[in-house]
Amino acid sequence: MFKLELEQEAALARFATRVQQLNEPFGLELSVAAAGLFAFPELREEDVLPHLDAIAARVLATPGRDSIESRLARVNYVLFVEWGLRAAHPLRLRPSHGMLHLGIQTRIASPALLALIFHLVAQRVGLRTRPVWHQQKPMVAVCDAEGDLVIDPSRAGAMAALVAHRHAHAAVESISRIGRLSRPAARHGATPRRRPATGEGRLLCAETRPGSVSDSAAIWQTDFRSPLVDSAASRLQWLNLQLVELSGLARRIGADDDHRVIQMMLRATRFS
Repeated sequence: MFKLELEQEAALARFATRVQQLNEPFGLELSVAAAGLFAFPELREEDVLPHLDAIAARVLATPGRDSIESRLARVNYVLFVEWGLRAAHPLRLRPSHGMLHLGIQTRIASPALLALIFHLVAQRVGLRTRPVWHQQKPMVAVCDAEGDLVIDPSRAGAMAALVAHRHAHAAVESISRIGRLSRPAARHGATPRRRPATGEGRLLCAETRPGSVSDSAAIWQTDFRSPLVDSAASRLQWLNLQLVELSGLARRIGADDDHRVIQMMLRATRFS
């Protein structure tokens, strides 16, 4: 028991150090990987970087036009078709499904980790992305000058919404029929077009349920009038989401010790 407590203290110290390095190159990847130290004290956070770089290199090597839609299609194709990344079954979710190094190893991930992996790969191929909360789950907004595409990684990269910039404000336009961007245009024809909008609103967090990822609603919800693209606040939002999800998963399976350590990690991010 004493040895376990020492390992947990060491894991917390390493994680706190990573949080302080969040703004450095690869700070987000290393900080999120360090969130798994409570269960894997021998984990080398740096080991996750080559895997992400290799996926991005494969995306860049896939033929296609140099447009946001084409690059999105290639990211989806490589991640969800070639590489085989998929969502964990909702009834079988465990803390291991929310740990970055295990998600890369098994290619099975929780909703929050799917969004994070998508974000990290997309940024490596030149896309500007940020976290959003939509339809009661984490998604990724891909930003351009005209508007943002909101992507649902838990549905293999389906487009969930279109955000148009209007007079320094943002309107969320629901897509009447969700379009899929999963095949490179060069191989499989033209990239799917955006569907006409059927309504508008704001992408904010839905009502929360105790123990769910949406416990972080007040912190993590994104207002499109205040873009957060690879900023300190954006990185902290990603990290916070991972920890809140891990905490909820640990509590769900009755892992009280794990839940306690993750809550201490949350306090290290100053979000609790």
